[in-house]
Amino acid sequence: LMDYEAVIGPSGSPAPGTVDGTRDLVDFFPVFLNIKELLKVMPPGQQTIYKLKQDSGALNFAYTDLKPEEAGSYLTDLTIAQSLRNAETIQIRSAGVELTAEFLNKIKNDGKGVILLEGRDKILVTDDKPLVLAVCNELGKTIAETRFQISIDGVEMMFRHKNLVAAGGGSGGPPDRLDEPSNYPDRLCSNKSFVLAHGYNVNPESARGWGAEIFKRLYWSGSKAKFYSVTWYGYETQLLGNVTTDYQCNVDNAFATADELAAFLANLSNPIVAAHSLGNMLVGSAIHDWGARPTNYFMIDAAVAKEAYDGSEEQLTGPERLGMDHPDWSEYNRRLWCSDWHLLFPSSDHRAELTWEDRLETVGDIVSYNFYSSGEEVLKNPASAPHLTTSASEVWNNQERMKGLMLTGQVLSSNYGGWAFNPYWDIIDLNNPPNYSRHLPPEQADVLFEQLKEHPFLKPGPEELYGTSGSDYASGQQHRNTLLAEMVPALSFATGANALANFETGNFNVMDYKNGGSWPNERLQDGTKGNNWLHSDVKDIAYIYVYPLYSKFVELGELDR
Repeated sequence: LMDYEAVIGPSGSPAPGTVDGTRDLVDFFPVFLNIKELLKVMPPGQQTIYKLKQDSGALNFAYTDLKPEEAGSYLTDLTIAQSLRNAETIQIRSAGVELTAEFLNKIKNDGKGVILLEGRDKILVTDDKPLVLAVCNELGKTIAETRFQISIDGVEMMFRHKNLVAAGGGSGGPPDRLDEPSNYPDRLCSNKSFVLAHGYNVNPESARGWGAEIFKRLYWSGSKAKFYSVTWYGYETQLLGNVTTDYQCNVDNAFATADELAAFLANLSNPIVAAHSLGNMLVGSAIHDWGARPTNYFMIDAAVAKEAYDGSEEQLTGPERLGMDHPDWSEYNRRLWCSDWHLLFPSSDHRAELTWEDRLETVGDIVSYNFYSSGEEVLKNPASAPHLTTSASEVWNNQERMKGLMLTGQVLSSNYGGWAFNPYWDIIDLNNPPNYSRHLPPEQADVLFEQLKEHPFLKPGPEELYGTSGSDYASGQQHRNTLLAEMVPALSFATGANALANFETGNFNVMDYKNGGSWPNERLQDGTKGNNWLHSDVKDIAYIYVYPLYSKFVELGELDR
């Protein structure tokens, strides 16, 4: 009925003979031994022994103190979860495991009797190797038994998968898996489809972990929707150690994949889409550019500038001038900035479209929800001047504020446009060593206008973009998307760290969705992370701590109906 965690997923292999921490509990499922009346008729003793059997030895079990009405509380009650986090697990073998007198007395006297089962190996329906509760005499002969037919398989045999890697220019990854899941038939599901798109720096193997973990969490939260995990090429330039150096080319890949995602969604019944991080660029483009119309859209830690959804969302200044503009340009007229270069052109010129303002505006026409975190580190609002960093903190706003300033275009940001000055306008002064070249002062640059169409104040990129044929070059959507990704800096904070004004009641700060406000002790003791809900905690933190968020997903999408 449920998966076994050794196949796939970030839980890892269980420690020998124990539950492997609270994170491992999602890989167990409860079974109630409803034998209270039988125990009265056939009391356990030397002549009456109760055993659990399974012919292939494919199951472990752990005792609990749970009553049937609270069978699922090990996934939602922190005290119960903590009591089971290192509980002994016992392999059920063909010869049988004798149930303890203590446990049987709790069934008879206290109305308890829930055990937690975990798969060790596959059990197919056709194997006819059920879990058996047997009553044996002193010679080991079975005098009564009940059988529980069970099917155990990898979690990926419970949901579907769509591979869109090739649409973005990549290759590889698991093939499509779109037939009815062998271990979770459609008759157990609703007519809704839940589609997950992962984010940046997630290769196909990591994407399997994302799909497995999010599926399990939604399943335990009561979702009955058919689940689809989408893999896309958001990991171009990934190195060993899963570090992807060029963010901007993967923004371009998200745009390039959007049409195929839209076509895929069009063939699903009542699609509810969730995207994490840069996956929201993919989904947003599918909606805005290609007419996708999901029933609901959950934006989780969206690595997308706020102004893309609402052009009025702009943040140039903050504490100590820590906004999204670069301080080197603060004295220059805004019309010289790369972000405003598009304003030089009439609407008939396709270069007028080179702006993040309202780039994904029609996402607001869908029933969309913004799940952001005020405790973000990757998408954190600026707290320092723009700089090249190896830290995850502020990395998104740094790559926007460093656009144009990199040497190769393969590290953190790009090497043209953005906040780089065009040397065409520099002043050469041979009498002023060693600064023979300096930027045109703001008061002199302020008089430039028509010349900027062919010779912009920003460092130019493709030659075809400038001059009389520039509109033709920008007429291609692929060119415009690439220029937005690599050249044009955002002037607003990241959506995933902030509320969107035009979403009104559709904003949810995930910091409010911790279970009772609790957080793992190892995180609380980390001085750099503390009590914050970080960028990938929707997957990385054990379900017991974050289940209220998944319950909210189920509530908003009516996934349990």
